[in-house]
Amino acid sequence: MKISAKGLYAVKAMIYIARHATDEPVSLSEIASEENISRKYLEQIMHTLSSAQLVVATRGKLGGYRLALPPSEISMFMILKATENSLSPGSSNEEQHICSVSIDPDLWKGLGDAIRSYLSDITLATILKDTQAQ
Repeated sequence: MKISAKGLYAVKAMIYIARHATDEPVSLSEIASEENISRKYLEQIMHTLSSAQLVVATRGKLGGYRLALPPSEISMFMILKATENSLSPGSSNEEQHICSVSIDPDLWKGLGDAIRSYLSDITLATILKDTQAQ
């Protein structure tokens, strides 16, 4: 399993929005500038996160993005699931061809379940709490 740049940038953007949550939406330009992400690429990512109902977009001069749920209800799994093609290990043909040893599919399923469980336990609130403690 690899996490793409899109997935990593989505996590960074969501943490930024959670950290700067107020009554006003956070502008795309602000997120792009502060997190050093191309605005055009961030637009695509935010559209994906909006489609997954993780953020709410507000249009207009004072528009931007807000979390659709409280930070305690948005997990890393939810963010990565929205942006990645697959979070399952050993599922790609490339990985299967590299390994000439036959591996029981249940091994991959168990590993995938462990990854899902781990990422589901880490919420934006957890990350905010951990970064404030440092």
